[in-house]
Amino acid sequence: MKKNNKIYILILLAIATAVVGYFLHTKNTFIPKSDIKQPPQKTNTVAPPQLPTSSNNSNPKTTTESSAPTQTVTPNVQLFLRQDGNNVVATTKLYHISSGECFLQVNNQDKLIELRAQVIFQQEFSTCAGFSIPVSNLGAGAWSVTLKTVSNNTTYTSQSTLEIK
Repeated sequence: MKKNNKIYILILLAIATAVVGYFLHTKNTFIPKSDIKQPPQKTNTVAPPQLPTSSNNSNPKTTTESSAPTQTVTPNVQLFLRQDGNNVVATTKLYHISSGECFLQVNNQDKLIELRAQVIFQQEFSTCAGFSIPVSNLGAGAWSVTLKTVSNNTTYTSQSTLEIK
């Protein structure tokens, strides 16, 4: 029996050595620093405010001006139309608009169709809840399509044309 115990102990030691060797090998595996892609670092440089110069030095004054630039954001409304089988689908991208209502007018000389949807906020751009019009409601011909988005009592407009065959 002692011989069998020695064999079991040797087998267990061999297995333990293999497991420890595997973990030591994977622990020491590394990626060279030159192969790791780092995101570009942003550097913010701000010029110091300039003091006003004066030709009269009898009463020097020190003033502080804000050097932070002001950024004006202009909302932008985009309208995309496509005929998808038996429907005309209007999709929208609303930049810098987070709430409000969308009004879609589809018009030819004989017919006017008006639809309404809510603005749906999304991180990159907002959108109108969605517009789909059956082709059978429109009929063949050239259609003028106007999207009006009302947000904070301001109306933003985008226009397009659509040809139904």
